[in-house]
Parts: sequence; C-alpha cells; structure tokens
Amino acid sequence: DDVLMLVPFEVLLSRPALKGSVWRDQPWLLVNYNMAYAYSATLLSFQNGISEEHASAPSKPAHIFGGFAPSYSESSAYKLQNTRPMVKNICNLLGGKAWLGAESDEARFKNSALNYRTLLLAMHGISDSEHPELSHFRFGDPGPDSLINNNILYASELQIMRLQADLVVLSACHSGSGKLEQGEGVYSLARAFAAAGVPATVMSLWLLHENTAPPLVEAFFKYLQQGKSKDEALRMAKLDFLKSDENFEMTHPFFWAGLTAVGDMRALDLPAKPVFEMSWWWVLVALA
Repeated sequence: DDVLMLVPFEVLLSRPALKGSVWRDQPWLLVNYNMAYAYSATLLSFQNGISEEHASAPSKPAHIFGGFAPSYSESSAYKLQNTRPMVKNICNLLGGKAWLGAESDEARFKNSALNYRTLLLAMHGISDSEHPELSHFRFGDPGPDSLINNNILYASELQIMRLQADLVVLSACHSGSGKLEQGEGVYSLARAFAAAGVPATVMSLWLLHENTAPPLVEAFFKYLQQGKSKDEALRMAKLDFLKSDENFEMTHPFFWAGLTAVGDMRALDLPAKPVFEMSWWWVLVALA
C-alpha cells in the first residue's frame, strides 16, 4: 500500500544488529523468508489466473527464453558493458535466443516477444513518476522512426501488447518505480507487463548497478531451472551474492535489495538442459 510498495521488506532486521558486524552478516529477513509483492489483491488474483491458464494450455510458446541486451554508441550517456555477456550466459543455460547489440531493437522485441516463455530485458529503464505512461525502455540509440519503432518502448505501448510469457525479468534501472496510486500500488514499467498478460515480473525499485545484475540474475535463472519458486529463487540468488567474497564491496542493500519479484510466484517447468543441446544429442544418436 502506498509508499510501502517502494520498500523491500527483506532488508528489515529480525533482531538488533551486532556491534561491529558487516553488512552481509546482518540478520536480514531475507535470511529466513521468501519475499514477493503484489500491486493489489485484484491484480494478483488476475495474474494467478493467467498462470493457471498457461499451465493448462494445450500449446505453449515455441521457445523457453528470449533475452535482449542492446548496445549504445560511445557518445551515449547510457553505455553498458556487462549486460550482453549476462544474457548470453542465460541463453546458454536455458536455450532460446539472445538478441545482442544492434540486433536488440524495439521492432525485434515487438515481433518476437510473443514466442517466448521467459523474457529478459537488460537495458536502460527510464521512470516517469508524473506521467507513468511515458516511462520507457531504451533498446539502444533512438532510431530514425520517431513514431513507432524508434528504440524507445513506452509503457503505453507495452500494456497493449498481448504476451504469453510466464515471467519477465527486467534488469533495468527504476523498472519498478513510478506513480503511486492509493489502493492500486505503483504504475511502473513492470506494471505495464502485468497489463500485457504476464503473471510475474522481476524488477528493480531503484538504480541497478551494472556489476550487481549479472551474478544475481544468472543465479536466479539457475535456481528457477532447479524447480524453485520465483521468490525462493530470487532469495537464494541474493544469499549467494552476499556470501561471495567477490561481492564483499557490494553487500550494502543498495546493491541487491532493489531487485524484487511481483505477481504469481509458482515455480516454472524449465528444461534441465537447453533444448538445442537435447536436439543435437538425438541427431547424434540417429546418425550412430
């Protein structure tokens, strides 16, 4: 409700902190509880219903994973370095398709997103708290078409799409922030995906550090692949992040707590091996 939608409860403490202890050793609620959020009870019920429809549907989207990681020109203020390797790694884990650099444009997303069960958008997200319909993703440098496919995908365009994905992960800054509406939660980029028929979204409540996203998001997908629920997979990914000595300088909650899960949290039935690897195995068997 209201501003509580902008507070990740997992950073609350279960007991007073010990004097002299470091950030990663704090008694966060994260240690013992899975955390998930809902914009409203009505919307959560709607999203649960979508998940049930997807589970019982006779046919599913053709592909498991679709990832988008655009590049930006050297003169752009939006340069990103670590997003493309992250998307490629997750594509290798699950199979599917990764659009990287210039291939990851707005037109490709609009034409392809319908065919994927899970989507990852690793790019810049821009939030507008006054006019949430103008919040947008930047699929690279703005293109020549200023009206339709100009690489700026607005929330108003997103919410009228009809997607079949079970999950969208937004590795994008401020994708969970926007305009607060009493009784309705936050109108954000993540909320636009709910309107487009996606039952669950992982989003960032604030600035998502470029060095934070890859270990968190990659571990999240690995735990999903193992059959964990979405909220548990995200919790375990964060705990792994905190335990790793490589991330010791990034254990302040700013670096990991902003990534939150909203909507239906049931587990996904993801293949243990990428589909393309299984296909090649059967080809080899047939040849033998």
